[in-house]
Formats: sequence, structure tokens, C-alpha cells
Amino acid sequence: TQGVINVAVLKAGKASTAVVAGEVKDLLGKSTALSFRQVSEGDAIYYLAQFPFKTREVLSFTLNVRQGDDAHRITFNQEMFPDD
Repeated sequence: TQGVINVAVLKAGKASTAVVAGEVKDLLGKSTALSFRQVSEGDAIYYLAQFPFKTREVLSFTLNVRQGDDAHRITFNQEMFPDD
């Protein structure tokens, strides 16, 4: 059971390169680093990372996105449902 997070970075409405990093935590506080890889397809640029999860649970994500001197921190929770 692997989850995938897909991040697209836009600047002025167009795909842009960035440095994307982050982590995911379960409700017990166990943290897993997210290792993003850049994917370019035509004009599209996006960043993918895989993470493990075993059961139906709510995970907390923290993403750090840097474009030059601009840095952004994004946090959100997501309920995950494994395929059975």
C-alpha cells in the first residue's frame, strides 16, 4: 500500500520549476520524509513522491516549496483508504 502525492507549481499561470520537499506523519506522530522527483511532460512540470500507509487513517502532510528566494510551507490532512 503506497500513496502518491502530486505537486504542480505554477508561476503567472504557467508550469514552473521548484525545489519540493516535505514529510508525512501518522496520528501517532511517526514521520516519513517525502522524496519528490521532477517529471516534465511537454509544457507540464510536476513533482511526485510515494509514501507508505497500511490502514484507513488520517495523515498530516507538510510541504516546503522553494522558487528562488520565494519559500512556501503548505500543511494539510488527508484521510487515506487502502485498496483491499
